[in-house]
Amino acid sequence: MIAFLFAAAASAGPRADYERAWRHATRHVVAYREMATALNARITWVDDAFAKAMTQERDRLLSSDTPWQARPPGTVQIVFTADSRLDHDLNFTGNEDWIVSAWGDGAPLPLVDCVPVDKPDPLQRALFPQIDRWADLWIARFETSTTPASLRVTIASGLGAVEASWP
Repeated sequence: MIAFLFAAAASAGPRADYERAWRHATRHVVAYREMATALNARITWVDDAFAKAMTQERDRLLSSDTPWQARPPGTVQIVFTADSRLDHDLNFTGNEDWIVSAWGDGAPLPLVDCVPVDKPDPLQRALFPQIDRWADLWIARFETSTTPASLRVTIASGLGAVEASWP
């Protein structure tokens, strides 16, 4: 009985609400090559609903009410972690191995930038539970004039490709 009450209490509250929003906004995709993981990625789309949840969680964690934007205006933003079991460095900057592309409502979105987060801070670790010791954290932004209702993201190279989509 006590275990049930503890489990019920843990599944309620602001952190549980945030984790539900994060799970809804995140896709896990894997590409294999020659019996090894070429790319293991967890991609989070920072759409309007998740940006709101992320801002509320940030304010709760920091006990802050200072204005903060979860993503720059005029952009579609994804945050992803990536790791590989192959013997190569993962690079998503656009001039190397892997190419990150996005389509909003079926139309291609130009990549603004894709930058690594070398040392995620405690807030980033709290907001993006997919961060672990093996995966690198990346933030990709795409140019858009309107917030799309659907998004499709591909990460591809000669080693493999993955695709994630949101309705």
